[in-house]
Amino acid sequence: MNIYIGYKYRHNKDKNALKNSLMKISEALSSNGCSTFILERDTYNWCHDHSTPRSIVSIFKNMRKADTFFAFVDTEVHSTGLLIESIAARLLGKKVVLALRKGLNGLPFKPFAHHVIEYETPEELYTAIPSSLKSLR
Repeated sequence: MNIYIGYKYRHNKDKNALKNSLMKISEALSSNGCSTFILERDTYNWCHDHSTPRSIVSIFKNMRKADTFFAFVDTEVHSTGLLIESIAARLLGKKVVLALRKGLNGLPFKPFAHHVIEYETPEELYTAIPSSLKSLR
């Protein structure tokens, strides 16, 4: 299964913690036989500061290759990019998994989700990933 991992990046204050979380999510998915795509890692080598038309092209190109869109939401800060990715996933008929930190309302992303993982700690999320994948197959 090919999984596109989406997240809020630009306005995230702790990009190192975000990168660490994304890598652990990717590892959890990969250890369950999935291949992953992370825009910031795979297109920009973790060095992307602003949106460009190239980002939109890369989003759609890589979303087409994916079977599932995994949206990681750990903050209420608005993310236009994550919203674009969520819309692209639904338009392209992809399954959508929303990983939502408990206490956040998940809007506008919850309506796009086929499956929601609510977690308190990152470790709880990583542990929940295998059973979430089973619900998608």
